Amino acid sequence: MRNSKLTTPHEVSIRNFSDNFLPDDIIHEIMSFLTGWEILKYCPLISKQWTYFLINQYSKLCLDFHQIIQEERVQHLRNSQVLNSIRNVKVNYANLIRDKQFLTVLSLMKNLTCLSINENGLKEKEAKLISKLKELTYLDIGKNSVGRKGAKYISKMKNLKTLQIPLNNIGPNGAISISKMKQLTSLVICWNMIDLEGFEAIARMNNLKYLKISGYYNGPEGMRLLSSGLVNLTSLDVSRNEINPEGAKYLGEMKNLIELRATFNIVELGGIKFISQLRNLTLLDVQSNIIESEGARFIKKLKNLKILNVSATKMNATGANYIGEMTQLTELDISYNHFGVEGARAISRLPNLVILDISSNNIGPEGAA
Repeated sequence: MRNSKLTTPHEVSIRNFSDNFLPDDIIHEIMSFLTGWEILKYCPLISKQWTYFLINQYSKLCLDFHQIIQEERVQHLRNSQVLNSIRNVKVNYANLIRDKQFLTVLSLMKNLTCLSINENGLKEKEAKLISKLKELTYLDIGKNSVGRKGAKYISKMKNLKTLQIPLNNIGPNGAISISKMKQLTSLVICWNMIDLEGFEAIARMNNLKYLKISGYYNGPEGMRLLSSGLVNLTSLDVSRNEINPEGAKYLGEMKNLIELRATFNIVELGGIKFISQLRNLTLLDVQSNIIESEGARFIKKLKNLKILNVSATKMNATGANYIGEMTQLTELDISYNHFGVEGARAISRLPNLVILDISSNNIGPEGAA
């Protein structure tokens, strides 16, 4: 009779771990059905194999917070063995962070690359903690209060490529600090009380591809500064800047632009003439500008345009006829104009449209047919 030896539960656990009782690809597949928080909280409890896999191989752990972040949750996060496996953290709603130690724990996530915390009362102190995340490439801290000193801390993050920092009261000095981040390719910096000095600093960020700098009313001079330096820019949002036709002239010199949003400005017909020189545009949004139907005659020259928004621009059926010749369009917003039935017929000739908003145009049942 063969001698047998009983094994303890601990030995069984070790044997299962060493024998990989589930292949790694199966564990990975199971984890794909779980939220980041479920993975963090429960998977390490299953076995040592799962913990080992999380720490050493699973590199896509994303935490989305939809509930209030209180002390208990922060403590669980602090005690986790897998902080360095977390790559992405997003706080999805306003005022979720009730325990400010959450930011201290975040600063321990040495491999974090993406962070999004909007409207959660972040100030200078929290900006300093965030600046310790040296591997971050994407940061969104919109609608907080980091101020100019917070912006200075953020400006030290050398690996950051995308920064969204709107509505943070950073002022011109904060903009000057941010402008030193020459590695940035995408920047959202709107509604921050930035004057022309700040615009001049931002204009020196010549690696930018995308810039949203709306809400400053810096007029034509602001557009001149941007156009003089941002030669590699492909996407620009200068809404609510009172650019008027003179400012539009400078925009017309930015020949690499593919997307332009210039809503709620005073572009008028003269400005549209200059914008129509941007022949590489695939997206144009000029809603709430008084360009009227004659402006559509210039817009139709943009042969590469796919997406067009001319909502509330005082166009009538004549403008609709011009737009009806832009057969390449796939998305069109012509709401709040005066197109009527005739205008609706003209728009119906667009064969490639996927999305259309023609509301508030008095087209009636006949125009909708």
